[in-house]
Amino acid sequence: MLPNLLPTDDFNKLVAARYGVLCANTNDTVVGLSVLQYGEYFESEVELFRQIVRPGMVVADVGANIGTHTLALARQVGPSGWVYAFEPQRIAFQSLCANMALNSIANADCEQAAVGQTNGSSYVLDLDPRVSNNFGGFGLGDGAGAEEGGKKKGSQVFHGRHLTV
Repeated sequence: MLPNLLPTDDFNKLVAARYGVLCANTNDTVVGLSVLQYGEYFESEVELFRQIVRPGMVVADVGANIGTHTLALARQVGPSGWVYAFEPQRIAFQSLCANMALNSIANADCEQAAVGQTNGSSYVLDLDPRVSNNFGGFGLGDGAGAEEGGKKKGSQVFHGRHLTV
């Protein structure tokens, strides 16, 4: 655990994690809790990525949350590869961007968007980060506490790199 340089009375904590430094929400009962306790989230998925993803590849992390997998993927594809990370939820997206910056990741683009079969918009819950919750455990749709967000079609060209999801 790193000395916490963040305010101690709020919801974010810096963690020395398996693939770098991560800012994790202390109220997240799944991803945040795993990062705080183990320095990783779902390492078996990352192990599968290691078997498939090669240096120089262009990959997508759809539903990137705070970027635990994005960080591992960016390191796996190396400087000649690229990662597109999509996260529709505002607070998780902010942490995703912070985590890429904290680790000096220059081969990833983070987009605050969902990915689907068509372009359009959908509703994303705007969860209070100061209240205990599974921040990655919700679907898109309308409902109380939702905010409208962008949705991108699964096959597009991003910044000159073709991505098919």
